Amino acid sequence: MRTLKDAGVHDEHLGIAGDTVFSHITGYVLQEQSEPPALDVSAEDVAALHRRFPMTVAAAAGRDQDEKFIRSVRLLCAGIRALDE
Repeated sequence: MRTLKDAGVHDEHLGIAGDTVFSHITGYVLQEQSEPPALDVSAEDVAALHRRFPMTVAAAAGRDQDEKFIRSVRLLCAGIRALDE
């Protein structure tokens, strides 16, 4: 909360902004540390997902998890900053 306040987030947005960043970080860590579900997925199933959701697959491909996390926090912070502009 102090970091957000020092960054200029107005008091009216401080609670929600803090909760949003905290929830994102907590969710990211939980997702990263959990075991992936055991799925029986065929190559045909994967190909169907690629055809149905090409933008989602392309966005997720080749991203380093640390880079993805840093960029996601920066995106949240930019959105929070935009509230007060």
